[in-house]
Amino acid sequence: MSNPIFCTAPSRFDAPSPYAGPMARGEVTVAKDQLHRWTGDHRGLVLCVREGALWITQETDPDDVILRAGECFQVSTKGTVVAQGLASHSRLDCAASPS
Repeated sequence: MSNPIFCTAPSRFDAPSPYAGPMARGEVTVAKDQLHRWTGDHRGLVLCVREGALWITQETDPDDVILRAGECFQVSTKGTVVAQGLASHSRLDCAASPS
């Protein structure tokens, strides 16, 4: 299992971002056992959990990660990324990695 990145990123990502994928920034809410998928090339996208907990898996990466509030994860492979809610209400911010 990969280790999460502990971050102190702001709750909103307002700065311009070098990540130019389909979802450069935004907020996602996931209920318990609900799945949220990102398809395509999202390398560099950072997922930061603001509330609750999520299980994250990336296509072609055998290591999954569980994130809790205050933890972040950077997508490092091409392909589908799946987040599954582990708490009754989980909220995450999506943004590019600061470079």
